[in-house]
Amino acid sequence: MYNNEEILKFLKELGLTNQEAKVYLTLLVHGEMSATELAKTMNLHFPQLYNIMSSLEVKGFIEVQEGRPKRYKAIDINYVASRRIAEIKFRAKKVKGLLSQMRRSIAYSKYGRPSIWITLGMRNILRNLVELIDNAKYDVLVVIHRDYVNSIKKSLISARKRGVQTYLVIYPGGKIEELTTKLKAINKAVKRVAIFETYPFAILGVADSSKAVVSYGSPKIMPSEKLYGIVFDEPLMPLFLTEDFYQIWIKSKPLVEPELPLPATFTSQRLALIELKKITSKYSKVRIKVKGIYVKNREKFEATGTVIGLVDDIYQKSIIITTSDGTRVSIGGPYVTLEDVEAKLITILSVEK
Repeated sequence: MYNNEEILKFLKELGLTNQEAKVYLTLLVHGEMSATELAKTMNLHFPQLYNIMSSLEVKGFIEVQEGRPKRYKAIDINYVASRRIAEIKFRAKKVKGLLSQMRRSIAYSKYGRPSIWITLGMRNILRNLVELIDNAKYDVLVVIHRDYVNSIKKSLISARKRGVQTYLVIYPGGKIEELTTKLKAINKAVKRVAIFETYPFAILGVADSSKAVVSYGSPKIMPSEKLYGIVFDEPLMPLFLTEDFYQIWIKSKPLVEPELPLPATFTSQRLALIELKKITSKYSKVRIKVKGIYVKNREKFEATGTVIGLVDDIYQKSIIITTSDGTRVSIGGPYVTLEDVEAKLITILSVEK
C-alpha cells in the first residue's frame, strides 16, 4: 500500500535498503506499531522483520520502546535527512583534506610544473568559481555578469563569514536601486560590491592571489555550453589577474562599502592599499603587520608598524611604515623593484583617532 516510488528512492539515497525503506515508510505513515502489527501490515515473516528493525535502529531511523510487546516509532524524516547530510558533509570534508595531502605530496615531485587547464560550459565554469571561493583563506575577487550572481551568492556569504575579504564587481551596471534590491542578501555579507558597465570576459575570479578562473566569451551571445574557461592553479597568472581586477575596481561604481572589520588580512597589496587610503583619511594612526621578502636579498621579512604614507601613482604603489625600532620600510606588491619589501600578506590590525 505504502509504496511511493519517489519516497522510496529518496530513503534509499539516505542509506536504506529497499525493504528497510518500505518498513520505515510504513512507520512514518502509521506512527507507533508493534512487530505483530508491522508483520501483518507488510506481510513479512518475523525473523525477516526483526533483522530489518535491528538495522533501522542501528542506522538511526527508528526508536524502540521497551515493553510487552515492543513498540517501534519512526524518527522524524527531517531530522534523519539533516543528520545524514551533515554526516556526508563531514566525511566529504575529511576526504577532501586527505586528497589535498596526497596531491601535495606528489604535485611537484611527479609533475614539476604549474597546473593550468580548460573547462567547457558555463555550468563547469561556475562550479570551478564556487570551488575557488569555498577554498579561499584571505581574499576573493570576482567580476561576473549579473545573471550569474545567484550561482555564487551562497559561497560568497560563507567566505565572508569565515573572515575572507570579498570583492564583487557586477556588470552590466544598470540602476543601483534595482541591484541593491536584487542583492539584498549579498549586501549584508559581501564586504565590497561595485558595478561596471562592461567587461571583456564572462567571468573573472581570483582567490588569495594564487588561484584563478577566467571565462572567455559573452554570456549573452554565445550558448552557455560553448563558453570556455581557464583555471589557473599556480601562482603566476593569478597575480596578473589580481592587477587586472584592481584596475577594474578603481573604475567601478561602489554599491556596498561598509567599514572594514579589523583585523583584516590581504594577499593583494593593491587591495590593502585601497582600504588603507580610506582608513587613513579617517584615522591618524593605523597599525599593520606585513609578511614578505626583502627585494634586494630575497630574505624573509616580518614586522608590525605604523602607516606613515601611501604612494599611488603611475610608477609606484607603496605603503610606507615605521617599525617599532623606528626603521622606515616601503611595502610593494609582486615583483617590485623600487620598494624595500615585496608583501605576501598584509594585515590591517588597528586604528586610532
